[in-house]
Amino acid sequence: MKKLLIIFSFLSFTLFSCEKDTIDYPVTFSTKTVSEYSLRIFTTDGEITSESLKYDIVQRYKYQLNAVSNEDLKGKIVCTYITKDSVEIIIDGVKEAKPRNVLENNGLVYWEKQDTTVKGYTWLPYDILKAQEYIPTYYLETPCASGSAYKILVESKECLYAIKNKGKLSIPMFDFFINYSGYLVKEINNSFKNLEERAFNHKDTIIIQEYLIDMEIL
Repeated sequence: MKKLLIIFSFLSFTLFSCEKDTIDYPVTFSTKTVSEYSLRIFTTDGEITSESLKYDIVQRYKYQLNAVSNEDLKGKIVCTYITKDSVEIIIDGVKEAKPRNVLENNGLVYWEKQDTTVKGYTWLPYDILKAQEYIPTYYLETPCASGSAYKILVESKECLYAIKNKGKLSIPMFDFFINYSGYLVKEINNSFKNLEERAFNHKDTIIIQEYLIDMEIL
């Protein structure tokens, strides 16, 4: 059975409305610095809270868990507001073909693609998807038939997410690493929520690096 989730209650994007009456577009933001870095580690027994144990685990896998640096992320994402409702995105120097729509809900900014995409997910990538706090404004799940290469198909209008705070923008990110299999997904644009029980059935330790990429106006 299909699961349909569409979020309607969005406010207009008013990033600078409290600071000035009019905005001269275009306005360009670029990633600059890393802030609010944190580390969470899970085993089959739950989350590890001992700082000394967390340190030992991180030291063991420090070559896989490359430290997030300002130099690596500076200018990685550039967004230019054409209007308050439309933004052009450049990632790693490549400009997207179409502008994205701008939506906002409770301080979370959605840079939403115009076109709908469909992606297939196997078990572990789907676990990571369900561990993400934010979901696109249009999101449709369709379970796949038995014997399919995928567990589920997801139809959505893909979004990039940013957090608005006191007139500034920050992009939430996390990295996901499983030590036993060496499975690593870096720079997931979202906030980490939780893992479903199935994800704890691995014979390994799951390490989550969370951080914000703060943006500056160019």
